[in-house]
Amino acid sequence: MNIEFPNFKRVVRGYEPEAVEEAWTQLKREIEEVSAANKELRLQVNSLREQNSELRTRLKDYEQVERDLRDAMIAAQRLAGQIREEAQTRAETQLAAAQAEAEAILQQAQTEAQAKLSSLTAETQDKEEEIAHLLEELSRLTTDKEGLQHRVTETLKFLAEAKAILNE
Repeated sequence: MNIEFPNFKRVVRGYEPEAVEEAWTQLKREIEEVSAANKELRLQVNSLREQNSELRTRLKDYEQVERDLRDAMIAAQRLAGQIREEAQTRAETQLAAAQAEAEAILQQAQTEAQAKLSSLTAETQDKEEEIAHLLEELSRLTTDKEGLQHRVTETLKFLAEAKAILNE
């Protein structure tokens, strides 16, 4: 809003009083409108700052969840490796013991080893499914994080624009 100074008609003893009073009344109204608009913009900026702060807190929380999930995934992968190694060790030990025994005992030991191997394979498969699920969740959280980062960037741009408007 551009405030212009009024041109007053000259009369014998100065400016015309009604014109001066009307101009000052108009100027006062315009100043009040600008002040109200400025106050509203300040409220909006404060609100956006609060939203930005909340988004940053949520982003930090999501980043911590991402780190926790990454740590959990690594631990699950290590556990799966240990389970595989243990299964392999057990199978080898049982196989060596079974070979030392008679042919009848050998058949029975092979049957037991096969059952245990199936069980360990099922456990390994369960752990691999768990890992795949964690990877999907991590991917989703990463996508959410990127979306939030985009929103934060847009909010910062908006704040910069609001600041520029306020500084004008």
